[in-house]
Formats: sequence, C-alpha cells, structure tokens
Amino acid sequence: MYHPPDIGTNDNVIDEFIELRNVSATAVALYHTNYTTNTWRLRGSVEYSFAKGTMLAPGDFMLVVGFDPADLPYREAFLAAYDVPGGVMLFGPYAGKLDNVGDRVQLRLPDVNLVV
Repeated sequence: MYHPPDIGTNDNVIDEFIELRNVSATAVALYHTNYTTNTWRLRGSVEYSFAKGTMLAPGDFMLVVGFDPADLPYREAFLAAYDVPGGVMLFGPYAGKLDNVGDRVQLRLPDVNLVV
C-alpha cells in the first residue's frame, strides 16, 4: 500500500505497508541458515532488516509498516483500518517512505560475506 488516502491535505504515510507472502509449501527463514545474523532486507525507498530467527510459514503473509508495531494505538488503528486477520505478523518501523506515484523496493537475500 504505497498511497493510502490522504488525511486532509497531509500525505498519509502511517498507513503505508509492504506485504510479503510465502507462496511455497515450506517455511522460509528470513535469514541465512548458516550465518544467522545475516538476514533478509528491504532496500530502496524504504530500508528494513528482519530480525534474526524470523520465519514465514507456508501460505502465510506478513506486513512491514512504517510505525513501531509495539505502539498499540497505531497498531490497533492500522489493524482495524485494513481489517487485518488475527495472527498476521507486523514488522517495523522501516526507514524511508513509499512514493505516491511509484517506487522501487528490493527484497534482498542475506549475503554469506556480510558480517552484521
């Protein structure tokens, strides 16, 4: 969701999100299994690195948001606004902003040579 409805005349960045879905039949580790501190990352107009140990089960999806999911008022308002099913994992905050016209976001696999 790169351009949620504006709030009055203000750009609504708080309701932006990126959805990642596992369409495979097996769980996906969002980290390098041999170098577990090397994790998957979003890069481009937004920047986010997944925490060590993050997994995405088969058929599940997760949302990466621009606010801290631990902030309960924002979390509850977001979940209600998009009618997000219970159990969907929220990650964030990402740094940056999605452009309202179009943008590039890359999901990068971990590099075995990267030391975090």
